[in-house]
Amino acid sequence: MLRPSFLAASLVLAAVSTAFADDPLQPQANVVASVHGGFARVQVDWSEPVKGRAQVADGVLVISFDQTFDVDADALARVLEPYVAMVRQDADRRTLRMALKGPVRLKTTDYGSRFAFDLLPPSFAGQPLPPPAPNANTLKTRQLVVRVSEREKTTRLLFDFPGKVDYTAKLAGGKLQVAFSKPAKVDLRRFTDSPPSWICGARSTVADGKLTVEFDVDREADFHDVSEGDRIVLELREPKTDAAAADATAAPK
Repeated sequence: MLRPSFLAASLVLAAVSTAFADDPLQPQANVVASVHGGFARVQVDWSEPVKGRAQVADGVLVISFDQTFDVDADALARVLEPYVAMVRQDADRRTLRMALKGPVRLKTTDYGSRFAFDLLPPSFAGQPLPPPAPNANTLKTRQLVVRVSEREKTTRLLFDFPGKVDYTAKLAGGKLQVAFSKPAKVDLRRFTDSPPSWICGARSTVADGKLTVEFDVDREADFHDVSEGDRIVLELREPKTDAAAADATAAPK
């Protein structure tokens, strides 16, 4: 049985936890719990968009994200005590489990970087107001750094993307496109001001939360992805026509 809402109303502020305090390159999360207005809310604010979901099954609220985070489970349990008997976090640090004291309806608000999970008891009529949408300017901005290494027959591009990221790279029609699964800022002036061998320009776009970098390259360049682990490295090797010309010049007459 849930306690009367007038008792719950006195528990208004929260437990706050910051994830990844030891790794600033990873997404960070603040977890805030509150009990007021006749219902309970768990709000999670991330420094960048993530994927999350919640469900109630067998009297347990399960909140999961695709990123790891840290949280003070005991502090959450104290704030949510009128509704929750126990809070624990899974060992993978991606999931919270809350044992409920009674039946509730779950309402989820998902803004991508801000999530609100509302626990509504049977006595609560209607729908609670959702939290305001996060200000896009407050989201953490990643900075992608593209480094260039030139050798006699090779131009190597090293992409220093903060944190883990998926990517694809393909060369077609004189365009080398590198698409990342997350957004980021990138400074490509070096490829206009002082382009390396076999590259004559570059540009970037961000769409649907994903960054794409496109390089204008020699159509005959030999492209290789030599990445290892989380290290993204692409190589443009001497165009076959250049190599053939060099061999012909060097060959004895």
